[in-house]
Amino acid sequence: MTEKAKDIDYNLILRWRRKETSPAETVQAENWLQEARLSDEQFQELMCSCAVAEQFDKMKAVDTPNALSKINSRIQAADRQALQAKSKRLWRWRAFAASVLLVFGAMLFLFFGNRQKDVCVAWTMLETEANEQVEYSLPDGSKVLLNANTRLAFASDFKVKRLLKLEGEAFFEVESDKEHPFEVSAGSLVVQAVGTAFNVMAYAQAKKIETTLVEGKVNLLKRSEEKNERLGSMFPGEISEFDEVERSLKIESGFSRNRLGWISGQMVLKNDLLEDVLLRMECLNDVKFVMPEALKKRYRLNGTFEEESMREILEVIELSVPVRFSFENFEGKRIIQIKAAERQQNN
Repeated sequence: MTEKAKDIDYNLILRWRRKETSPAETVQAENWLQEARLSDEQFQELMCSCAVAEQFDKMKAVDTPNALSKINSRIQAADRQALQAKSKRLWRWRAFAASVLLVFGAMLFLFFGNRQKDVCVAWTMLETEANEQVEYSLPDGSKVLLNANTRLAFASDFKVKRLLKLEGEAFFEVESDKEHPFEVSAGSLVVQAVGTAFNVMAYAQAKKIETTLVEGKVNLLKRSEEKNERLGSMFPGEISEFDEVERSLKIESGFSRNRLGWISGQMVLKNDLLEDVLLRMECLNDVKFVMPEALKKRYRLNGTFEEESMREILEVIELSVPVRFSFENFEGKRIIQIKAAERQQNN
């Protein structure tokens, strides 16, 4: 590196990388790069710094309340009575959560590309904590709403290859681009779309991947190192479940409000097994439920919760079915034991 390299105009180089410079500025930037005599390692570090700057510029531009309003409007068109955003306080809370994430929650993993192609691929990791929901605008204009305890990763060349890696749950509003399919990789499943709106739930504890399609069309593929295997397609109003253990897929018509209630800040139960309800709470709250096998499929629950805490929901469950919950801590993990409770008989 020469003394010339110390006089770098980072703003100019960043705009040059984005191809936003005028002809005169392009010549200036390229002359600087030539005179600076950067080593391959130094050039790669510079390009990756630019890639990081680009990602944070995009993260700052999120209008969370407005984006949430658009998402809810589109879902309401599919199930108008079932999914209405009722809590303004929840919107303000989501906006705050987004601001926290944008400042602290982005983790960048850098992989260096080919200098001749002027490529530096930076993987951006978005992560939410328990009881946190965040909306984000992707580089291609698509929108994603992350549920609690979720991780989503995408590369800085996302506009060229629209691939995301998901652990947790997210609702996607995909910007149409027929030449660049939009793919969400979750476990062994890949959900492929062009322009559509859909939800993917892929928590590791569940050992299944659930996809709910609101509008458009998606293809479901089984991920493979060589070539992904097509399993089927989904149409609006359908819900699919991919079993990670059996590697099997089933698709059903007519999703109900309990599938997407979380987007409106609700937990909606509609004849759900107690086992499934507690598994979902486990995914969202960093806890572990321990339940006797005999109780897992014995009881079903109905109801809607909006602002109740996990303890409050469990108290309602205790009033509804004969079970009792006890709390303990083990190696820093909250454990909730479940046991059967005999109902008192009135004399």
